Amino acid sequence: MGSYRHHAIIVTSYDYPEAAEKMEMVYAKAKELFGPLVSEKVKTKLNGFISFFVAPDGSKEGWEESDYADKQRAELVGFIEEQQCSDGGNPIKYAELFYGDDDRGEVGVESHN
Repeated sequence: MGSYRHHAIIVTSYDYPEAAEKMEMVYAKAKELFGPLVSEKVKTKLNGFISFFVAPDGSKEGWEESDYADKQRAELVGFIEEQQCSDGGNPIKYAELFYGDDDRGEVGVESHN
């Protein structure tokens, strides 16, 4: 039967050349994995940050579609982690959130960097 637990990913980076190049790669990967669930990029009015959002898949937990989306999210998060610089920093920041849990009403952070 299953219950709903929405999972979303928010991705943010600086708009300077090295970071912008990596952000383009991450955005392309997100579009490849999630297609129409990926928002347009939004640039802040101050300090030159760029963000986009991966919307929830809409499937109930435990359903095949939900399990597949879990794997896609893990793949995107892994790809973001691969953008780490030699100094250990990463210009691409993300948070994978969950909310709207039918059973427990939980809200939280699944993963982040």
